[in-house]
Amino acid sequence: DVYKRQVSTQSTGGKMRRVLDYICRDLGLPQSGFEKRFLIQSPLKELPVHYEEFEIEQIYLASAPGTQSRVTRRSQYGTSTYTYSVKQYIGGRPVVLERQLSGREFSALLKQADPSYRVIRKKEQCFLWENQCFTLNYYFITPEVTHVVLEAITTDADIKLPPFISDVKDVTETEEYTSFSIATSGSTSPEPIR
Repeated sequence: DVYKRQVSTQSTGGKMRRVLDYICRDLGLPQSGFEKRFLIQSPLKELPVHYEEFEIEQIYLASAPGTQSRVTRRSQYGTSTYTYSVKQYIGGRPVVLERQLSGREFSALLKQADPSYRVIRKKEQCFLWENQCFTLNYYFITPEVTHVVLEAITTDADIKLPPFISDVKDVTETEEYTSFSIATSGSTSPEPIR
């Protein structure tokens, strides 16, 4: 009700974003951030800051035209969490809905895996630098090929890259380095880990 009152006098176009901003602000999370992606041309041997590392597996499912759905297993320290995501374009903008899954639901949804998509396996290293959230994504394309993509999320359009990250190429507007693009390129990879 508080959020409804705060946005009721606003125009319809940005109401949902403003509601999310208010909720994120109250939870202490970044609001309406800017996201950029950079291809790392010279991968780091080790990050010189504290980071959390996760093993990620994304499997795209058979979906209705105009939508992308997938299940994700995110693992750390021998424990996994599971999510189901659906991405649709509304008014030309991507809208992603996610929900948590149980291990049993994840396994059941794997039966809907679309064999025309590669299973995405990647390692994520998440860290903070000057109040900005960064994620290094190591996409394991083949045993010989790994793409390293840095994602930066901040509330300020002026993203400041850490000084220990260099030799980068901005690929924010390039679809080639998204999970979906990687999943659609080349031959399929081995079956997901069950």
